Amino acid sequence: MTRALCVVAIALASSGCRAAEKSHVDTTAAPPAPNPDTVTLAPPPAPASAPLPRPAKISWTVTDSGAGVLRIGMTRDQLALDLHATPPKHTRADSGCAYLAVAGIPPGMRTMWVAATLARIDIGAASLATDRGAKIGDKQAKIESLYRGRVSAMPAKYDPHGKYLVVRPAPPADTTGRIVFETDSSTRVTRYRVGREPEVEWVEGCS
Repeated sequence: MTRALCVVAIALASSGCRAAEKSHVDTTAAPPAPNPDTVTLAPPPAPASAPLPRPAKISWTVTDSGAGVLRIGMTRDQLALDLHATPPKHTRADSGCAYLAVAGIPPGMRTMWVAATLARIDIGAASLATDRGAKIGDKQAKIESLYRGRVSAMPAKYDPHGKYLVVRPAPPADTTGRIVFETDSSTRVTRYRVGREPEVEWVEGCS
């Protein structure tokens, strides 16, 4: 009787071990093979932080062909590309003449646009000098010395004692480029402009 009970106990124990082994195998079975039509994209690694390059400093020295990134004859899209900015909205400058505000240019500088291109730049600040060193406040004699042989003096339209000092470029530069200095009765420069003919000589601007 005792021996029979022992045999039964051994049989039950063996059956339980096999069931446990089967259960263990079932729960640790390998996952099913992935569907070849399903692709899982892992997020890209985060880029390493790096300092942004510092923008190059712009020199706003004025010449008869422009100043800084402003170039006489350029389009507004070209200017926006150079300044990494959005181009100004369409205005009457697309087919006519208008002064457009340009962010990033120095105070005292105005841009005239004619037929969607930069026609001239008006200078009204003494801090903005030409490549020869001419600036607002200089005497007529200094302008004539700086641009020897290239200056033509004409009477000012609204000041009987003032003059327009028109500077032509030295050959072989573009002959349509001009610098026009305006002087008062003291023969000092009160303002000046650079650009192409005929726009650079328009006394009333776009009026």
